[in-house]
This record gives sequence, structure tokens and C-alpha cells, in this order.
Amino acid sequence: GGSGVVEVQVVGGEAVAPDHLHLIPPQGIFSRQSTNTVALVDEDLAKALQFIRRYAGEPIGVQQIATHVAISRRSLERRFREGLNSTPLHELQRVRLERAKVLLSESTLPVSRVAQTSGFEDANRFGVLFRQTTGLTPMQYRQRRGNRVESL
Repeated sequence: GGSGVVEVQVVGGEAVAPDHLHLIPPQGIFSRQSTNTVALVDEDLAKALQFIRRYAGEPIGVQQIATHVAISRRSLERRFREGLNSTPLHELQRVRLERAKVLLSESTLPVSRVAQTSGFEDANRFGVLFRQTTGLTPMQYRQRRGNRVESL
């Protein structure tokens, strides 16, 4: 087959694909000069990424992503590994952590509410993952951003 590219624009942290898509054999992912555009040649991967960005705040998991894309969990994980050198779970956690950072920086929501709103079901697990990723607790992150909240 020929090589084609699907342009996926990232608008407000959410991938937006064009209305008309053509099936393209999975090949991988290429970074473009613009950090807001990613050229995906794997349509299922693009669909999975769009789903993650749209529903990361909900209690979804890897199986729901695979079901949405209509491929097996194993196939989804293989495509993430081959196309992004990542996993669906890692991408879901990454998107959730980015949402949490925005909420910590721009709101006065208690950390437990930030965790819940970002899609984490367990506030303690959120705190551990946040610190492992950033080197800071959620409250330290918020304080460094100059956004303080008086009560938890």
C-alpha cells in the first residue's frame, strides 16, 4: 500500500482528527516541527489517543480504550509500543497527570478533588504517581506555582 498520513490537530490538549479518514496500514508515529501536530500513520492509534484525551477524567482503563478502538487489548498495547514506544496505561496516566498539573496551577480545589477530577480513583495512588513523575508532592507543585489553598 501507499504511505499516507493523518493530520491530528491538538486543540486544548485534545486530539482532533478530520471528519473524513482513510484507512492506512499501521507504520508508526513521526514528530513534526510543531509540537501541536503529530502525524500518525496508524489510525487505530490515533483513535486511541483521541479517546484517552477525551475521557481521561473518567474511570476508564486500557480495556475500555481497546473496546472503543475495536481491537484486542494485546493489539492495542503492541501498537502503542511500536508507534509511541509507550503503553496505553502510561499515556492515560500521562494525560491525567497533565490535567492534574493544570488544576493544581489554576484552581484552589483540594488535592483529593484534583485527583478525582483528573481521573484518578485513589488520591493516595495519585500522590505517589505525581511525586514519582515530578519529584514534588501535589501541594509542593501547587505552592511552586504560587497557587495556595487554605484547607484540604
